[in-house]
Amino acid sequence: MIAYFRRDFISYFKTPIGYIVLGIVALIGGFYLANGIGYGYVNIIEEIYFIQNTLFLVIPLITMRLLSEEKKNGTDVLMHVSPISLNRVVIAKYFSALALFSIICCIIVFHAVVAYSIGATITADTFGFFVSFFFIGSVYLSIGILASALTENQIISAISCLTVIFFSQFIPVLAGQIKSFTFSFMSSFNIFGLSSANTYKIASRLEKIILWFDPYSKFDSYYAGIVTLSPIIFSISIIFVFLFITYRVIEKRRWSQK
Repeated sequence: MIAYFRRDFISYFKTPIGYIVLGIVALIGGFYLANGIGYGYVNIIEEIYFIQNTLFLVIPLITMRLLSEEKKNGTDVLMHVSPISLNRVVIAKYFSALALFSIICCIIVFHAVVAYSIGATITADTFGFFVSFFFIGSVYLSIGILASALTENQIISAISCLTVIFFSQFIPVLAGQIKSFTFSFMSSFNIFGLSSANTYKIASRLEKIILWFDPYSKFDSYYAGIVTLSPIIFSISIIFVFLFITYRVIEKRRWSQK
């Protein structure tokens, strides 16, 4: 397991991917830090927020090759005959991606230390934004690994991951639109003879169901500096689900080749 982790992590820096990812984050963060110093006001939360909005570009770069390249080169056979179980291989690959993402987080921490040293205030809100950034990024990594397991084409893997992450940022908008459509549709046809109040309750419940899948809304309390365990448990659960599905995809492919 450690061998897989070491190989995949080191491979990030044997190719331009690791340098590109870290360069993008360092450039964006450095711009915000330098700009803030120039105006005498540094806000690390704004830096975290902007970098978080670019995860739909960064995460696919980190995960696109992890499993798709194995399949393309035919080295996925080695995973199937390896004495290490496939689920541990998937976990090792996930942690190699998480290690690179952790370096991104270290860049943000470094900028926060620099900002604090020149008089910026680091509040509970800043800590909350940072923790939410880490866990949301961790969830997106598990999505990216699944996308990488579904195809041998790295570009398709990256585009699939990018699409899911991009649209996940608009779940609240989608939920609101579906709520409005559902209420209008049921009010117009009124198939079940419901009152307007009951129709609105159904539409609102449907909206809540969709919003449940929004990773950002789970961390609303963190943005106010209030740390609770439920968002972290939610994130870990989603990561487990996607990694398990990834394992099942690889396992199914293994038996289909026999």
